[in-house]
Amino acid sequence: MPNKAVEEFERLNLTSYEAGLKHFNESNFTEAEEALVQVIRPVLSKPLKRSIYVSLDEIKEEVLDAMYHLARIYLINEDERYSNNYSKAAGMFQYCAAFAEKHSVGDKELLLREAYNVEKNFLSSFGVEFDLTEEEYKEQYDLKANQYRETLSRLRESVGNRLEHINTLTIDGIEERTRLTREMYENSQSFFLDH
Repeated sequence: MPNKAVEEFERLNLTSYEAGLKHFNESNFTEAEEALVQVIRPVLSKPLKRSIYVSLDEIKEEVLDAMYHLARIYLINEDERYSNNYSKAAGMFQYCAAFAEKHSVGDKELLLREAYNVEKNFLSSFGVEFDLTEEEYKEQYDLKANQYRETLSRLRESVGNRLEHINTLTIDGIEERTRLTREMYENSQSFFLDH
């Protein structure tokens, strides 16, 4: 009996994936974008909007390819609604690289090279020289990713410790509980806004 996740993906998304690639190859970027977004939405949306039948592990190659093509759309489409196309494309290629590394799919190095070239071309279009080599760019990306992971890990540990302490407080400690909860929320909010 076929896997339910694969059946759901094929039923809902394979058609969108194929349509997205077809529209992309025909340079119909608006329709390609709409179709490709339908491919990634069931697995990369907020948890409450995700499909319960689709497992990312089952479709990670298609999801990465859809994201890659979205980045290409942002880069090559001259429609005015893509006015910040360089930043969208570079960000999407970086996200693809992180996705490739996290899910052991695709070629992280190729995706980082794409992001590097987008940023370099963007700056060149303004007559600004990009002062990083491709290797330095990759090292900087890895350094930032590792710093983010370490900071996130410390935040999670801090939140866990505070939650344990908050759970020990009785009704008499409601003011302290409120203060600690507020501080925990503010620290978390600050982290995610800064990153």
